[in-house]
Amino acid sequence: MKIQSVIKLLAVIVSVQLAMTGCANADSGSAESSPVSLSAADSTAGDAGEEDADAAGDTDTAETEEGLLVKLEDLDLEDQFSDRDQDASYDKATATGIALDGDTASVSGDGVTVDGSTVTITAAGTYVVTGELDSGQIVVDAGDDDKVQIVLAGASITAGENAAILVKNADKIFLTLADGTTNTLSDSGEAYVQPEDLEQTVDGVIFALCDLTLNGSGTLEVAAKTGHGIVCKDDLAITDGSYHITAAGKGLAANDSIRIMDGTFDIDAEDDAIHTSKDDTEGKGYIFIQGGTFRLASGDDGIHAATALIIQGGDINITESNEGLEGDSVDILDGTITIAASDDGINASSNASAQNAENGGDGAQGDGGLPSGTRPQGKDGIHQGWKTADGENQTGAEQADTEDAGAEGASTDDTGTEDARAEGTKAEEAGQTPAAPSGGARGMGRGMNADPYAYIRISGGTIVVDADGDGLDSNGSLYIDGGDVTVYGPTDDGNGTLDFGDGGDAVAEITGGTVQASGSSGMAVTFADTSTQYSVMYVFEESQAAGTTVTLSDSKGNAIAEMTPEKAFQSVIFSNADLKEGTYTITAGDTEDTITVDSISVTAGTQAGAAKGGGGRPIA
Repeated sequence: MKIQSVIKLLAVIVSVQLAMTGCANADSGSAESSPVSLSAADSTAGDAGEEDADAAGDTDTAETEEGLLVKLEDLDLEDQFSDRDQDASYDKATATGIALDGDTASVSGDGVTVDGSTVTITAAGTYVVTGELDSGQIVVDAGDDDKVQIVLAGASITAGENAAILVKNADKIFLTLADGTTNTLSDSGEAYVQPEDLEQTVDGVIFALCDLTLNGSGTLEVAAKTGHGIVCKDDLAITDGSYHITAAGKGLAANDSIRIMDGTFDIDAEDDAIHTSKDDTEGKGYIFIQGGTFRLASGDDGIHAATALIIQGGDINITESNEGLEGDSVDILDGTITIAASDDGINASSNASAQNAENGGDGAQGDGGLPSGTRPQGKDGIHQGWKTADGENQTGAEQADTEDAGAEGASTDDTGTEDARAEGTKAEEAGQTPAAPSGGARGMGRGMNADPYAYIRISGGTIVVDADGDGLDSNGSLYIDGGDVTVYGPTDDGNGTLDFGDGGDAVAEITGGTVQASGSSGMAVTFADTSTQYSVMYVFEESQAAGTTVTLSDSKGNAIAEMTPEKAFQSVIFSNADLKEGTYTITAGDTEDTITVDSISVTAGTQAGAAKGGGGRPIA
C-alpha cells in the first residue's frame, strides 16, 4: 500500500473517532490550527451540540478546493442561533454556587471539586460564579453529552499557568453574563504552561475545546497579556453582552464558525480582532454578524474569515487594521461599517496560496513565490518596489536581484507577472512610466489571475473605507447591488480604489446602490459595461489636495453626485440611480470639464492607466 493511501486511511479513522468522541478529542494546536472536521449538515444547525449534527455525513472534501468553500447561499441565516443560545435565564435556587475567595473557593451544590485555586466542574448543570480568584482557574471536564452553563455574576479570575476558564470536555458551554454585573478574566502575562493531559495548545484566556455560547446582558472584560482573548475550537456563538477585550494575540478566535447576534464589542488586538481558522470540512470557517456594536483595533485584520464573511447588520467601526474585512468571499447585506486600513479595506481571496504552490512558489499568500524575507510593498512590483522583511526599501539593483531570484517561483497572484515586473523595473530605471501588462489592460501593473471562488458583494448598508492599499479588493469579482459605498482610496499608484481579478469570468459590476470613490490613478479601474447602473470615472491631470470637493452636475446644474475626499486623489468614481445618459460637468478646485455619458460605464479626463472593470478593453 502506498504511503499516501496509508495517510488517507489514518486521516479517515481519526476523523471518525473525533466525530464520535466530541469535544474531548478536538483538534490540537493554537487558534490558527486546522479545526475539527464536522459535516455540512452542521453548518446550518443553530446548536451543533444539541442537534448532534456532527454525526451526519462523512464526505471527505479535503482534496477539492471548491469543497472547502462556504458561500452565502450555503447557509441558512435564519437558523444560526438556537433558542438556548438566546436564553440567558437560570434558576439561582437550584444552581450550584461557586464563591471564589482569593486562592481558593467554596461550593454550595454538586458537580464541582476544588483543589487549591483550581475549580473543576465535572457534570452538566448550571453554576453561578461570584468573587475573586488569584492565580487560579475554572476547568470544565464533564461528560461528552453534558451541557454546562456557567453564570458569571460579579466574578474576577486571574489565571495561573494558562487559561482563566479552560474547557477540556463537554458537549457545549453556555457562558452567561449576569444582568448588571461586571466580570473580569485575565492571564498572568507569563508564557502559558501546557496541561499534560491535553494534546491541544492552550492559548487563550477563555479556551474551549467544544461549542461555546456567550449570552446574558452583563459585561465581560478580558485581558490577554500573553495569548488570545477568547478561543473556541468549534462553533462560537454570541447573542448578547458587553465585551472589552485586549489581547496580545487575537481578540475572538474560533475554528468552525463565529456567529454574532448582538452585543457590544470593544476589542484591541495585536493580531486579528475577530478570526476564524481554515477548516477541512465543507460548511465551516465562516463568520456571520447579524447585529451588534463593534469598535475594533487590530495589528492585522479587523475581521478575518477563513471562508465566508457575511454581515447582515450591526454598527462596525474598525479604527485600525492592516486589512479591514477579509474572507474567501465577503457579503455585506446591511449594517453601518467604517474601516481604516493600512492595506486593503475589504479583501476577498480564497486560493492564492494554492495557486502559488501550484506555480512553484514557496511564499505565503500574496508573496508571489519570492525568496523568503521579501514581499512587494503594496502588492505591486512596478510602482512600489520590493521591501525586505524588516521593511527597508531595496535599491534598484537589489530589486532586480530579488526579481531574478523569484522568477522560478513567480505566482499568478496580485504581485503581477514576472515579465511585467521586469519591464516595470527597466522602465523606472529609465525614468519612464511603466506600460500596462499585456493581456491585462486594466491599469498599471495589474497581473493577478482571477480567483474563481473569491468575490465581494455589497447589497445594502452604509460602508465607508479609508485604505492605504486597495479600497475594495477582490481576487475574483466585485459586485455592488445596493447600499451606500464611500471609498477614500490609496494615494500611491501601486494600489487602486477598486481592484478585482484579472481574466476568466472576473468582473466589477454595479446594478444598484450608490458609490463615490476617490484615490490614485496608476491602478485605477471602474465598473464593466455589463453593469446595469451608469457609472463615471474621471481621472484628473494632477493630484488633487485632500478636502477638495468634487461635484458632478447635470445639464441643468443639479448636483448628481458630490464628495469631499479626506485624502489626496487623482481619480474619482461616481455611480447612483440618478446618473443617466446625457452631458455632465465635473468640478474640483480649479478643474472644470464636460463629460458625455453615452454608455453604462464611462471614463473621462486624463485616462492613462484606467480601464473598464470586466472584459478589459484598454482606455486610450
